[in-house]
Amino acid sequence: MRDRWCIESWHWLRDTQLHEDGHRYGGPGAAVLATLRTLALNLLALHGHQSVRAGLAAVAHDIAKLLAMAGIRPGWEA
Repeated sequence: MRDRWCIESWHWLRDTQLHEDGHRYGGPGAAVLATLRTLALNLLALHGHQSVRAGLAAVAHDIAKLLAMAGIRPGWEA
């Protein structure tokens, strides 16, 4: 029973913060986007963001910062 609620809380977080249920993607693209959302949430947690909303706000307009959190150096940086 505990495992089920752990999964449900994860889905709740993805829906309330990322509005995942509102998206109507189909096919393999839906799985890819769900994976990217999960990756983003995990990166925020690993970098100490206690609040998903605050973490998303911190990187929302800075793709280089988000990529740096993932350990990726964008090619456009000097």
